[in-house]
Amino acid sequence: MESDDAPDPRLTPALRDAVTRMRAALDPLAERLTDHLVARIDSLADEPEIVDDLTRATREGTDAWLEVLLAREVPREVAIPAATVAVARAWVRRNRPVGSLLRAHRLAHGVVVQEMLSQLRAAIDDPQLLGLASETLVELSFGYIDTLSAGITELYLGERARLVRSAELARAEVVEALLREEPVDVDAAERRLGHPLRGHHVALLLWAEGGDPGEEPLSRLEAEAQRIADHLGGGRLLRIAAGGRLLWAWVAADRPLDDVPPPPPAVGPDEVRVHVALGAPAEGPTGFTRSHRDATEARRVAGLAARTPRAVRYRDVDLLALMTSDADRARRFVETRLGALGEEDDQTRRVRVTLRTFLEERGSHVAAARRLGVHENTVKYRVRRAEALLGRPLGDDPLALSAALRLADLLGAAEQA
Repeated sequence: MESDDAPDPRLTPALRDAVTRMRAALDPLAERLTDHLVARIDSLADEPEIVDDLTRATREGTDAWLEVLLAREVPREVAIPAATVAVARAWVRRNRPVGSLLRAHRLAHGVVVQEMLSQLRAAIDDPQLLGLASETLVELSFGYIDTLSAGITELYLGERARLVRSAELARAEVVEALLREEPVDVDAAERRLGHPLRGHHVALLLWAEGGDPGEEPLSRLEAEAQRIADHLGGGRLLRIAAGGRLLWAWVAADRPLDDVPPPPPAVGPDEVRVHVALGAPAEGPTGFTRSHRDATEARRVAGLAARTPRAVRYRDVDLLALMTSDADRARRFVETRLGALGEEDDQTRRVRVTLRTFLEERGSHVAAARRLGVHENTVKYRVRRAEALLGRPLGDDPLALSAALRLADLLGAAEQA
């Protein structure tokens, strides 16, 4: 954006300084942008798989925009970052309109421009230079968002055309209707899905972490879903790609699936980590939806841990799911119930683990020692230490104490990560 007049030589270093400031805080800015979009785009808060991609997309997109600002020239074609491509594809797969995708980009870009204006005001004292920098920012912003919107629209329409040519979009529409609990013709839905709805179901959520940010390891996720289906007895498998790195799946069987064993560890290269959350077994179209919601909750609880487990069953974390529906209240509950026993130093954590094991073994020092692999006297010492840190007898509301210890294991470890 050069004019015939000689530009103010101070403009380039002023813009470079503001960009450097922005990049130093890019991660928290991306989180703030995501929160901003979740609050303004309908139902986005209920779609964590898109939200995860959105955080990466806002970070990469902001960084790309800062490059344009430094160059002071909008390219004829904007290179769309890999994470933004993943968001656009997920938007199509979830049958969301292109207008809401473009609105998300406009909203995010507006916040980034306001943040840059704030950085310029903080860095530039001279009113004339500040005016020139602000004019440059605004002019580039309009050109950039116009070019970016054209590229995103082309990407969206191309992806939608590809899916329309397949049966995937039709299946996704039926699944979305079932998950929204809309009235459906079960016979027609089964024909479109190619999957039984009247039988017994276990829902799976499979997602990938690590690897190349631009990679979409859906084939890995689909293979893992099939492996788990075989592990569960070879039931019919329905797979729906809900994002570039997320797969929804359901295993259906004619017999009840009341005792679902934990799946075996995922196989494949360590640079791409595959995780799976399993819902509780359920029956019929209603169970199809309920098991998926259980799997979604299991994934949410797994995400609170310091290191996301490779596999998590809802039946193993259902109590934690209830207790962490409001994470802030859960943390306050831990603080209130445990006091000094909730501290996160290594010694106190060992005392907590011992106390929890002691309570789970119905107050048996011998059984707790055997389970922990320590001497019985060590268990006795740590239990006495726990009681001292609590400042009250263990018999005072043992149910609340056990709940607080379980929450401390989950939430405390996550804070230390």
